[in-house]
Amino acid sequence: MGDREFISIEEMEKLPIAERHRIVEEGFVTDLSDLDPEFLARIRRRGRELVEERGIAVPPEE
Repeated sequence: MGDREFISIEEMEKLPIAERHRIVEEGFVTDLSDLDPEFLARIRRRGRELVEERGIAVPPEE
């Protein structure tokens, strides 16, 4: 993670639409094990905070 080349908006606009889609889709992470563990812990913690703030937590099944 973090080893991707930066592509500016200006550069993206010059590319064919199919190439833009390919580049964007390559940036998707579908396997959480690919994320930095510290980053994953931080976003999980923030997710729990947001759920609690909004009162939308689902009670655990018994």
